[in-house]
Amino acid sequence: MGRVALNRWKGRRMGKTISIDWDDTYTADPEMFAGIVEDLREAGHRVGVITRRFDTMENRIEISKAEAEFDFMLFAGAASKQEAAEAAGITV
Repeated sequence: MGRVALNRWKGRRMGKTISIDWDDTYTADPEMFAGIVEDLREAGHRVGVITRRFDTMENRIEISKAEAEFDFMLFAGAASKQEAAEAAGITV
């Protein structure tokens, strides 16, 4: 999405919940995704990570060290990301 379109979208203040995959998505270009996360949060959206990783201290530490500031982390483990989100009361 271009900067002009993003600025127009920001003005709507829709307050959506947006999730980003961690492995091979955020980790593929952390600098770019950190900027996207910042822009989305400034626009009033909640942005978090939903990953198929298991909830371990090691995984929590790795994601918490990200350049982006996430509103939530959800570890789906063996469940699908959609199932894990629904079980956590997160609508994405």
